[in-house]
Order: sequence, then structure tokens, then C-alpha cells
Amino acid sequence: MDKVDLDDLNRRLAFLCTRLWFTPTVRRISPNDPRLLFQAVTWRDGKRFEHTALFSISEVARLGPVAAANAFVENARAALPRGSVQP
Repeated sequence: MDKVDLDDLNRRLAFLCTRLWFTPTVRRISPNDPRLLFQAVTWRDGKRFEHTALFSISEVARLGPVAAANAFVENARAALPRGSVQP
């Protein structure tokens, strides 16, 4: 997965979370690691909360980037307390 694909996936995550209370990102763990780290962060009462998930690049390709992004956002919504995108 190249930088353009990751940028597209990050844009999709940002679009999905426009009206939500957390900020999502996705990145490669390392150039040699075939996994992607999805991360969502929110703040509540001055505390930082984080939800992460690992997806293999092949899994994202099999599901499709839109489905992988949707799945992560739904899991993050369920896992994170309602907070704000800034401390």
C-alpha cells in the first residue's frame, strides 16, 4: 500500500468522522510490516482516550478501503466515550 492509498484511506476516515467526537488516522507500522495501524483519539474531562486496531494490507485490499474504514469507525464509536476532538 503506497502513500497515495494511505492518504485516500485517511481522507475517508476523516469524512466518516466529520460529525463524530474523535479523530481517526491510519498509518503503516513500518515499511517492512504488512499491517496498518488504525487509531482514533478523543478527549474527555482532560483525559485522552484511544482506540486502535491492526488490519493487514491484504485484509484492507480484500474488504476494500471503504469497508475497512467503516468497520474501524463503527468499532471506535462503540469503544470510545463521547468526548471531543481537542483537549
